[in-house]
Amino acid sequence: MSVELLLAFFLTSAALAAMPGPDVFYVFARGLSQGRLAGLIAALGLVTGLIAHTAVAAFGVGALIARFPAVLTAVKIAGGLYLIYLGVKVLTAKPETEGSVETPRKQLAAIYRQTIVMNLLNPKVTLFFLAYLPQFVRDGAGSPTMQLLVLGGVFMLAALLVMGGTGVLAGFIRTLLPKGDGAARMGQRLSGWFFVGLGAYLIVEDWLF
Repeated sequence: MSVELLLAFFLTSAALAAMPGPDVFYVFARGLSQGRLAGLIAALGLVTGLIAHTAVAAFGVGALIARFPAVLTAVKIAGGLYLIYLGVKVLTAKPETEGSVETPRKQLAAIYRQTIVMNLLNPKVTLFFLAYLPQFVRDGAGSPTMQLLVLGGVFMLAALLVMGGTGVLAGFIRTLLPKGDGAARMGQRLSGWFFVGLGAYLIVEDWLF
């Protein structure tokens, strides 16, 4: 695969990753409510989940999944319910303060795990990869499967840069907001309700649009 092709793919992927959507809003909400590092970890979790989506698309499983709408619907509903669960968990948690018993490391590990699960339960990512990646596969450039895996890796790099930047920006905005337990609780509520709303949207979007 030529350097020019990979560069064009990287720039296109970065532009697509930067488009407003559930993943961007999710990372932004994490960074705004829990800080820059939380936003970065959420971005890393999303990219980790893309490894599985890339493999599924590269080895042809995505085409099989696309033929069975019931499977897609079931997985999508599960993903929406999981986001709602996360939102309720945030809403019912104790406000984060300096005296919190839970260590930042535990919180970050939980964010990482939760984000991977959320991403894996979004079958639209696999379908997107199945439609997008093959556009850059070239005859005579090696195994199509290997090309798809390479393209998936480049997309992950672009997504990590964009999503990581989004998380850092949200964390910076958080530092400009009023301090204190009241403000922290308000940010926590906004984040929780955002996750609930996003989960509900993912469940019903196919019936709305």
